[in-house]
Amino acid sequence: MRSGRGTLSADVTSAGRTQRAVPLVTFRADDFTPENGLIALTEAPATLTGPGARAFGSMYRAGTAMDPVSLAVAVDEGVRLPALPDLGSDSSAGPVTAAPSAPAGQRSAATAGSPGAAERADSADGSSRTWVFAAAGAALLAAAAAAALLVVRRRRTTPN
Repeated sequence: MRSGRGTLSADVTSAGRTQRAVPLVTFRADDFTPENGLIALTEAPATLTGPGARAFGSMYRAGTAMDPVSLAVAVDEGVRLPALPDLGSDSSAGPVTAAPSAPAGQRSAATAGSPGAAERADSADGSSRTWVFAAAGAALLAAAAAAALLVVRRRRTTPN
């Protein structure tokens, strides 16, 4: 955080190589003063950085508007973190609270959670059904190619 701007960084693993603290997005944080022992930021507009674009395999260009950033950091001992915003994933998941074993200053809304929060996040990553549509499309193309081949072959063998 400097001059009203923040950077969200993460370790990125690609092709078996891990890069540490890659700056993914920058965001505005005009008022980042602690209140009641908590620093919080909600829905701050975020922009993809150059290294962030490379981390996504150049699927997005640097400067692309990304999802807003929300975060909370406890700066005083014993302060409870607020629940994460509802992102529309698992409607049966209850509110998320801070893990009591995390030392103050090291807890954040991104790492706080109920014991199953990480498990739910992992299962959400694996729930994409894109491969199903890709496989169905490939099967449809193969069937169309086989049908076209049969039609052409019959026309060649049928006497006029």
